[in-house]
Amino acid sequence: MHGSLVFKIVIIFACAMLLISCASTEPFYQGRELLNQQKYQEAINIFSEVIEKKPGAASYYYRGIAYGRLHDDISAFADFDKALELKPDMSTAYYNRGISLSMLGNHRRAIEDFTKEIELSKKYGLERNLLAEIYFMRGFAYHEI
Repeated sequence: MHGSLVFKIVIIFACAMLLISCASTEPFYQGRELLNQQKYQEAINIFSEVIEKKPGAASYYYRGIAYGRLHDDISAFADFDKALELKPDMSTAYYNRGISLSMLGNHRRAIEDFTKEIELSKKYGLERNLLAEIYFMRGFAYHEI
């Protein structure tokens, strides 16, 4: 009986590892890994390929993050905007689009996005330190008006 239990655990572990290794070979996950490695242009290229094959909010969102890291705020804004078009409750996209808008000098619209992010954060229970950062960015935008 004990040997049977160990065998089942080993099989479950092996299946989990196989799923993880398969997922990491998917282009979307490759793009995420490139973002983590700060290889932003490579990540943009991968996410662009993913978007060509199957557009999705997450792919636009992460490509927007990569554009933002490269200070291409116009492209970042466009991708966050598209992510929100596809998934209107994607709260972090409001925050990041707000940052892009602030960087582009559109502080009034950035305030709208930060406010929407605060509303969604309260609904979904965002951590306090992240919520404080959103309030800070909204305050900064108000200051710039």
